[in-house]
Amino acid sequence: MTVTEREKTWVMVEVTERDIALGRRASALWCPVALATKRALQRAHVEVSRKRIVIPPEWDDDGDELTWETPAVVERWVRRFDEGERVKPFGFRMEIDW
Repeated sequence: MTVTEREKTWVMVEVTERDIALGRRASALWCPVALATKRALQRAHVEVSRKRIVIPPEWDDDGDELTWETPAVVERWVRRFDEGERVKPFGFRMEIDW
């Protein structure tokens, strides 16, 4: 879902049970947040770390690297998932500017 708010465009990223089941620990490409972000942004390649969410230039339509700071709630969730803790589905908003 995309929401426009005072010239800002936000995309809601929903991490589902399926994303969690398919996700791989310590994988920037295959963690549940990356899977959900790919779906929300309709992109084939998204990398997620505890610090950044990235679409590399070779996967962007304009050849630009698109980078967002990983929100604190996502950073904590990814850390727990990577450490093998049980996690639940959740959602977060990303501001986009394309």
